[in-house]
Amino acid sequence: MSLLSILLLLSISAALNLDRVYEDAEGNIIEACKNDQLCANSPSRSTKKMDKVGGVGRAKKKVTKDCTCDCFPTVSYYCMLCQTDSFSVPTKAEVLIRAMPHIPIDLADTLVFMQPDTVRYVIESHYDLAALVTEAQPDTLVYILSSAPNFSKYLSKMSPHAINTFLHKIPYPCKYLQSIKRVYAEKVVYKVPIFWECLSKTANPTLTTTTEANELTSQPPADVAYHFEKEEWEQMTANWPDTKKYLRKGLNSKMGNYYFTSMVLSLPNLSEVFSRLKPYIISRIFERITYPDRLLSQLDANTARAVLKNMNPNIYIAIWPHIPYTIQRLRLSLNLKPISDHDIMQKVIRSNLLDFPISYADGLYGLDVISLHKVIRNHTDFAALLCRTKPETFNYILSNAPFITEYIVNMTAGEQAQILSKMGYPCVYLQNINLEYARKIIKNLPDYAGCVHFPETIVRTTTTYAPKIRAEQTPWQPIRVESVFTKEELEKMSEKVPKIREILSKINPKTIKLMRSYFPDFMNLFNSFDDNFIKALNTIDFASMTPKARSELILSMAKKNIAVKVFGTIMAP
Repeated sequence: MSLLSILLLLSISAALNLDRVYEDAEGNIIEACKNDQLCANSPSRSTKKMDKVGGVGRAKKKVTKDCTCDCFPTVSYYCMLCQTDSFSVPTKAEVLIRAMPHIPIDLADTLVFMQPDTVRYVIESHYDLAALVTEAQPDTLVYILSSAPNFSKYLSKMSPHAINTFLHKIPYPCKYLQSIKRVYAEKVVYKVPIFWECLSKTANPTLTTTTEANELTSQPPADVAYHFEKEEWEQMTANWPDTKKYLRKGLNSKMGNYYFTSMVLSLPNLSEVFSRLKPYIISRIFERITYPDRLLSQLDANTARAVLKNMNPNIYIAIWPHIPYTIQRLRLSLNLKPISDHDIMQKVIRSNLLDFPISYADGLYGLDVISLHKVIRNHTDFAALLCRTKPETFNYILSNAPFITEYIVNMTAGEQAQILSKMGYPCVYLQNINLEYARKIIKNLPDYAGCVHFPETIVRTTTTYAPKIRAEQTPWQPIRVESVFTKEELEKMSEKVPKIREILSKINPKTIKLMRSYFPDFMNLFNSFDDNFIKALNTIDFASMTPKARSELILSMAKKNIAVKVFGTIMAP
């Protein structure tokens, strides 16, 4: 055993009972193959739940099934070393040591028992850090932050969903964002706009409090300037009676919800303002606020509780899915029964398709397609409406009205970021929409640039020929799949994925030769792909992507499907 393995074992042994087998075996722990390789097969060939065995050495339990699964050196952390006649069951400690640094996602919380150097090693090298962080408990995340000071660098590269999950798990997320490098913090809040105010409070640290207050009271936001004169704004922010007066003016004006939200968020002393408002005005304000969590986060805890307590229960129910940070900060629980159930919400929507309150956005779920299309094409503030939907509502809208992309492409970067954060696979969405639409969205959200490979147009000035499209540049020539796969294999795979030849031709020739030595029966791997991945192979243009982007996208879709992870590894450059 190498020195590194010994150190890792010492690091892990304090936390784990080394006499216990990793018991979550059914459907995951994989049968062994010969020749000392790591193994992968489909869940249907899983072994039975295993008994306890002693020590960190191999168990002496034999499995009588034939060893017919496929092997690949980097496949699975659940796999075990094989022997010629039988194989042994690894303990949990063995699984961790062999998998380092790619520890199992479902063993994420074992990090809390490891030495800081080991934690840093895992964080810097893990193949799917986002999934690991999403799975970890709050205590584990706190320990990761203390052990890996450069964690923010990796956090800023994660998807909006992973970042949002992480920030809602750790205590005091604002303090954390203010403590890391500004460049990483800005990338994080760009992807999860709900936390933007965490940085706005420290945006100009060199200014004094007086200067900041003067700037707030003297300069109205550009979006609101059309609705208020400068003198009105100064009076409005100077004392309470005028603030109340102009809040009412904003509520009764034709100001869009986005602009109204900007106006409210720009008010100084928000806690004092909202502590004096009557319940019906509070309800009307939150009926129009685009980002309720952002507003509540700027109120002190007592005022925020009072505001939620005094507002109309219908509004409270409607904004509940959109205030995750407030729920965590105030330790709220939804113990109210909605006065307006889903059917009543839809009646309200149908009664005024052009201008119903955005707080009823989730009533669009299940709405008939004709009415849904009318809302999309005619609502006075469709962007705010879309931002207020829950992910399941948004996906219903997208599946029944794919043309909403025409509207999304013209929204602000902040609105686009919120909308993409509702998608399970934003890269898949960007790859399947019009290329020019994708280009415009990525121009606003450059963090998604790796999702789509745009062909470059080269115009030769010495001739009058039409522009030529430069194909994807790879350091190798496409392979002839017929020379690597049998005719029978290609025919069977083509039945499920007609474009499989084109996809397989993009594999690095060196990798594919090595792969065939480990997967003599490639169909065993292919048949283990889940239905969602097969659907993705048929809908996403993998062939036109760069090798790195193609591999990363496949690995991000793998989740717990080992076969897809293997395929993603094979597709890497």
